[in-house]
Amino acid sequence: MKKLIILLDEWNSDKNFIGNELVELNKRFNITIVHNLSKGNTTPYFDRISFFEYDRNNHKGTIKALLKCIFDSQFYSEIFNMIRSEHSAYLAKISEITRYYINAELFYSFMKCNNLIINDDNVIYYSYWNFWKCFAMTKHRRDIINSKIVSRIHGYDLYKYRIPTGYQPFKRAMDANLDGLYFISEYGQEYYHNTYSIKLCDKHKLKKLGTSNKYGVECYKRDNQISIVTCSRVIDLKRIDVVIKALACIDNIHINWKHFGSGPLLDEMKNLASEVLDNKETISYCFVGQKPNSEILDYYSKNSIDAFILTSSTEGNPVSVIEAMSFGIPIISTNICNMSKLVNGNGILISENPTPKELANALVSLLDMSEKDIMEMRTISRKIWEDEYRAEKNTIEFAMELDSL
Repeated sequence: MKKLIILLDEWNSDKNFIGNELVELNKRFNITIVHNLSKGNTTPYFDRISFFEYDRNNHKGTIKALLKCIFDSQFYSEIFNMIRSEHSAYLAKISEITRYYINAELFYSFMKCNNLIINDDNVIYYSYWNFWKCFAMTKHRRDIINSKIVSRIHGYDLYKYRIPTGYQPFKRAMDANLDGLYFISEYGQEYYHNTYSIKLCDKHKLKKLGTSNKYGVECYKRDNQISIVTCSRVIDLKRIDVVIKALACIDNIHINWKHFGSGPLLDEMKNLASEVLDNKETISYCFVGQKPNSEILDYYSKNSIDAFILTSSTEGNPVSVIEAMSFGIPIISTNICNMSKLVNGNGILISENPTPKELANALVSLLDMSEKDIMEMRTISRKIWEDEYRAEKNTIEFAMELDSL
């Protein structure tokens, strides 16, 4: 049986994305997972998988990595490429390149110290993110020339604007030494080729993520109240404030809103909601907080939900939306990135930077639709999930892809 070494960020967050894949991969590979040390409970729930925790705060070896960086022609080549392609903030971007390089070198040293550098044609390194852990492996390709190196690529590891400096280092260098690069959306694949001037080739493939649904389609019953759900971290790019302000624009319609998720802006959003919604008798809301994924899905299965709302400024293929679609829930979303592929006859697309009034109008239009149109929309939502994002199908295909390398 082949050995699969999976490189993650933090297990507690990444397990929600890769969990479905692991069920199938665990049948075909001996798996080792390397992930960042985190504060919470990291008890794995998969048999036969080995776990290694990498402490990013252990800076032993930083000076050695910095010296290596200073004398590495690849480092200077990346800086020259950046200067040719960018037009501002050079110092910040040089700093980003330097941090990236040092992080990769420190991580590679950790891998060597733990005997995780294996030059064997039965070994595959699978970086779940196309970031510095991936660069650590591709940079040292000569050490593992017989092994395979593959990577997924999502959002924060793909789009320039997701990085504070606006620069994603070493993309071309990584691509040259990868055996497979797997995109989760058509939009992301097109962005990658256009932005980084990398030609489409056989190792670039579209492999969408998927979700599981053991409940089936929710038992929907329409009434005179709109029930809506949001599910995300409470951070700037999710723009939860637009939802709150949209609800404040609506009169004479009973709306119940639940938000699942936590984050640094949670208290601020609670205060805003209290300020603009507490005096509206027709609006009820609840910030549920961070909940296990199973609890969220259970809620979807037992309640009639009229719409799932996404107001993000950027996304990849958001798992939260895909999960809602598996229950036949219509989607109201900003028209960003790949969302026009996800919302096609099964919801309403609003502008990329919507006003609260625009979102409010979309919500009101749901109530104005005939029951026949609503049910058709729900049927389409479920069908898109079944055809494109059903985990049992997608994970088998992806596992077979890795096994064939």
